[in-house]
Amino acid sequence: MNLQADRVGHRSRDTGPSVLCAVLLLVCFMIKPAVATPEDEVRSTFDRFVTAQNAHDIKAVKSLLLGSPDFLWVTRGAPIWGQDAALKRFAAPYEGTWRLDPELTGLKVTIIGDGVAQLFDPITFTIGRRANRRSKPSS
Repeated sequence: MNLQADRVGHRSRDTGPSVLCAVLLLVCFMIKPAVATPEDEVRSTFDRFVTAQNAHDIKAVKSLLLGSPDFLWVTRGAPIWGQDAALKRFAAPYEGTWRLDPELTGLKVTIIGDGVAQLFDPITFTIGRRANRRSKPSS
C-alpha cells in the first residue's frame, strides 16, 4: 500500500511540470500583445473625433483632421475636399444643439496604405432646435 502511494505521488510530480507548461502555453496564447494595431489607432482617433464633435470643440476637431487639400469628408454622399472646407461645414451646425452617437458595432476600418485608412460607421445624428438669439431692445 505504501508503494502504491509512492507511485501515485511520483506520478503527480512527473505530470505536474508538464501540466504547468501546458497551462503557461495556454495563457501565453490568450494574452494579446500590448502594441496597438493601425485599426486600434484609427478607432482611438475616431473616439476622440466624436468626443470633440459632441463638445462642439472646433479646435479639437481641427487637430484631428488632415491639414491637406487632399483630405476628403463625405456627408450624405456629398464630397467635401480639404480641412478648411470640412471645418466650414461643421461650423454652422455647431451653433445648434445636436449629438453624434456612433454605432460602434458597425464600425469598419480599412487600412489603405501606410498612414492611410478609410473609416465607415453608421451614426445617429440627433438634432435639436437652435437656441433663439434675442437682440437687445433699442432705446
